Amino acid sequence: MAIYHLSAKIISRGKGRNAVAAAAYRRAEKLFDERYNRTWNYENKLGVVHSEISLPENSPTWTNDINAEKLWNLVEKSEKRIDSQLAREIEFSLPVELNQEQGIKLARNFIQEQFVAREMIADWNVHWDNPENPHVHVLLTMRELTESGFGQKVVDWNHKSLLFSWRSKWAEYANLHLKLHQHQTRIDHRSYKDQGIDLTPTVHRGRVSEEMQHRGISTDRKNEIDEIKAANLKRILENPELLAKKIFQSIENHESVFSNQELSKAVLTYASNKTEFDSAMESLKTSKDLIYLGTGEDGREKYTTRRMFDLENNIQKIADKMQKQPHIKISEHEIQKALEKYQIKIGARLTDEQRTAVNHVMSQDSISCVVGRAGTGKSFSLGAANAVWKSKRLKVYGIALMGVAASGLSKSADIESSTIESFRFSVEQGIIKLSPRDVIVMDEAGMTDSIAMEAVLNAVYQSKAKLVLVGDHAQLQPVGPGATFRALIERIGFAEIQTLFRQESEWQREATKEFSKGLTRAGIEKYQKHGFVHFEKSENDAMQKLAEHWNVKNSIVLAHRNKDVNELNHLLRQKRIDQQEISEGHAVNSRNGEINLSQGDKILFLKNDKRLGVKNGNFAEITHVRFSETGKVLNFTATLDNDKSREITIDPQAYHHFSYGYAATVHKSQGATINNTFVYLGGRGWNKSLTYVAMSRHKENCHVYADQNTHKTIESLKNNVNRKAHKDSVLDYPLAFCDRRRINTENLLQKLPEYIVEKFSKIRENIRTRFLQIETSSQIKTEFNSAQPAPLTTVLKKYVNYELEQEKLIRLAGTLKFKDPAQSKIYFEEYIENKIVINNLTQEIAKRPDIQDNIQAIKNNAPVKLQEVGGFSAINERFSKNQFDIRDAQALITEIRGKITEHNVAQTPRLAISNSYQKHRTNL
Repeated sequence: MAIYHLSAKIISRGKGRNAVAAAAYRRAEKLFDERYNRTWNYENKLGVVHSEISLPENSPTWTNDINAEKLWNLVEKSEKRIDSQLAREIEFSLPVELNQEQGIKLARNFIQEQFVAREMIADWNVHWDNPENPHVHVLLTMRELTESGFGQKVVDWNHKSLLFSWRSKWAEYANLHLKLHQHQTRIDHRSYKDQGIDLTPTVHRGRVSEEMQHRGISTDRKNEIDEIKAANLKRILENPELLAKKIFQSIENHESVFSNQELSKAVLTYASNKTEFDSAMESLKTSKDLIYLGTGEDGREKYTTRRMFDLENNIQKIADKMQKQPHIKISEHEIQKALEKYQIKIGARLTDEQRTAVNHVMSQDSISCVVGRAGTGKSFSLGAANAVWKSKRLKVYGIALMGVAASGLSKSADIESSTIESFRFSVEQGIIKLSPRDVIVMDEAGMTDSIAMEAVLNAVYQSKAKLVLVGDHAQLQPVGPGATFRALIERIGFAEIQTLFRQESEWQREATKEFSKGLTRAGIEKYQKHGFVHFEKSENDAMQKLAEHWNVKNSIVLAHRNKDVNELNHLLRQKRIDQQEISEGHAVNSRNGEINLSQGDKILFLKNDKRLGVKNGNFAEITHVRFSETGKVLNFTATLDNDKSREITIDPQAYHHFSYGYAATVHKSQGATINNTFVYLGGRGWNKSLTYVAMSRHKENCHVYADQNTHKTIESLKNNVNRKAHKDSVLDYPLAFCDRRRINTENLLQKLPEYIVEKFSKIRENIRTRFLQIETSSQIKTEFNSAQPAPLTTVLKKYVNYELEQEKLIRLAGTLKFKDPAQSKIYFEEYIENKIVINNLTQEIAKRPDIQDNIQAIKNNAPVKLQEVGGFSAINERFSKNQFDIRDAQALITEIRGKITEHNVAQTPRLAISNSYQKHRTNL
C-alpha cells in the first residue's frame, strides 16, 4: 500500500559530507573527486534502476556536456567555506502500486516542475532494491546559474513555506498518477495530528537496516519502528476508531463499497504477527463507521463506511425530492414549435427515439435522466432540448467531468459548458447564482463519482433549478467512489437512445449494441469474423502489424496502458519520418520528457489552459515550428482537430503539457468520433467498459491487434476483455433499501444481511403467490367459457411475474458463483428453463386477438418503453395497488414484441402481425 514520505536535508561540508561522494553513492557509480584527489566507487551497490540529470530551460552553454562527475566537482570548487552547504537532498517514496516505468515518469514529472522549473539542476536516482520500498534521491544545486558557472546562493529556496509546498505537491502528483493508472490508493501529506488521527507515523527504513535484519542483526532503526508499531497497535486496540478513520479516509477516495482484502492490507501495516493482526481486524470491524453490506456478486463480503452510506442514500433522497419539486411547465405545443424551428435550422430531423428523449427531459420533474449509447446522436438530441429551453428563455448550463467533454457539449449542442469542478467552485463563490429558471445538463454522467454528484444535486435542489443527467453507465466508470448514475436511473427511470448512427456498416452497429449490453465476446467475434482482429505472436509483432495498417489521416490508435501509448506514438511517428511525411524535427521539453517536433506532427494536449483555449484531451496538428540555432524549439503553432479555423501559438516554457497525438489512452477518446480506429489490446487490464468505448469511436472501420504473449488464444483474449467493470454502489445492497424506506437500521447493522435478503424475498414471494392465485382464479373462470380468453391484464401480470423471477434467479446465481458454485448452477439452470417459458408465453400473447388493438395503438403513437414507466418492479407495484393502466400495457407489449423479434417468432404463420408494423419497428 502506498505510503507518504518526503524529506529534505542539506549535504554540508561542516558535517564531513562531500558532494561527489554523495552523488557516487546515490548513483552506484565510480566518480573521481578532484578536491581530495580520490575515487569514490560504489559500483557494487545494487538497486539503482535509473539515474538522470535534469537541466533548466535555457541553461548556460557550459552545462551542454555536463555529467555527474563534472557537476559535483564544480559544486565543490565553487564552495570555499569549511562549513559550506553543498547541495540539498530531497528523498521521497514512490507508490508501490506503480511499476518502474510509471514510477520514473511520475518522479520526472514532479522533479521537472517543482525543482528544475525553479532553475535548479537536479541529479536524481531511483532506488528499487526493495520492491516494497521504491524511492527517489534528488540532489539539487543551491546557487543560481551564470554563463561562467555558479553564482549567488538563492535564499528563497531555503524558505520553509517552499518545503511545505513541495510536501503538498508530492501528494498531488502521486495521487494523480495513481488515479491515471486506476489504483484506488491515495496518500496524504498531512501529519496524523492534522488529519485528526492520534497515531505516531512510522519512520523511513533503509535497505541496510533490512539487510541486517535478514542476517539476524538488530538495528536501532528496526527497534524504533517496532516500538512505534507496538504503540500504535495498542492505541488502535484501545480505540479502533483511530485505525478506522485513517483507513476509511484513504479508501473513500476511490470506492464506496470495498472488500475484506482492502481492510486486511491496511491492518498489516500495524500488526507484526497473526495474533495482533486478528485482534486489530476484529477491533476494526466493530467500528461504528464500518457497515457490513453482505456478499457481492464476486462472492466476497462487502463493506462501506458510514460516510459513504449516508452520502449515497442522501443522493437518492435528494433525487426523490427533486422528482416531487415541479419545474417550469412547457406545453406540448411549445415543445413541438421549438423542435420544428430547430430541425429546419439544422437540416435534419429527430428520430422517434430522440424525440421521446427530448419530451422526457421536458417533463416538470426537476431531475431527468437520459441514457445515450455510443454513436446514437445524443448531442443532436441535447441541441434540440436546448432549443426548447431557450425558447422559454431559460438559462442552460452544461457541465462534464473532463474539459474535453464540456468543450464537446458546447460545440455540438450549443450549451455553454465547463467542468464539474469549475461549476461547483463558481456556485460556491457566488459567481454563478442558480435560480428556478435554470437548467443544468451534466454530460458523461456515468463518469461522475458520488461526491461530485451529491454536490451538484444539492446546489440544483436548493435553487429549485432543473438537472438533466446524460450518460451511459456501460462506458468508463468513475475514478472516484460510487456508481451514482447507474443507481439514479434505476431509481427514477430514464429515456434511452439506442439507434446507432455512428458506424456505417450494419454489422458494426450490431457489434456496438452488443458491447453496450455487456456482450463483449459476441462483439469481438463479429470483428473476428470480418477479418478485423489481428492476432500476432509477440507485442512487437502486434505493434508492427498495427503500424503497417495505420494511416494518419482521420484515424486514432487507442491503448489502455501509458507504456503502450508511448511506444506506439514513437513507432507511428517514425513511420511518417521514413515515408518523408514529416522531418526528424527539433527538441522540446514536454510533460513526458524531451521529444522532437516538426511541421505536420500530431500532438495531444494534456492540461486545460483557458488562455490558449485548449482542453485536456484536445488533439492538434502542428503547422509551424520556430527553433533556435542550437536546435531547441522556441515556440510552435498548431490547429485543433475540432476547430481548424483557429491557430494557436505554444511557448514550451510557459506550457509543456503535451505529447505526441498518434496514439492515446481509451480514457482520452470517450465522447470522440473518428473515421478509423486501431485498438491495441496490450496488457491484461482491459474490461467490458474499456472495450466498449475503444470499439465504438469509429465511423468506418475498427481494427484490433493483440499478441499471444498476453492472450494465449483468441478465447483467452475474449475472456480478458469481457471482465466486469461496473463499480458497486451502496444502493445495490439491502441495508440501503431499508434506509430509503425509513426502516430503522440501527439494530440491523450488526446482523447478517442475509436475514434482510430473506425477509424481502418472502415479501416478493407473497406478492408472486397472490398474483398466481389471481391467475388461477381467472383460469378457473375461463374453463367454463373456453371461447373467452383470460383478461389481457391477467396475462401481462403473468409475464411480469416471470420477468421478476428471472431477475431474482440471475442475481442469486451471480451472488453464489464463487461461494456455492453448485447452488449457483441450479439457479442458472432454472433461469434457462424460465427463459423457455417466457419465450412460449410471448408467442401465446402474440396470438391473442385483443393484442392487435394495442399494436395498432402503439403504431399510431410513439411506443412507451419499459424504462419510461419505471421497469417491471414499478409495474408490479401498480398491479398490487390496482393502478395498472394502458401505458403499462403498451410498455409490456413493446418489450414482448422485442423478444418475439429476437427469437424470429414474428415470421411464423400463426402470428397475424402486419408488415406495416414490422416496418415501423425496424425504422425505430
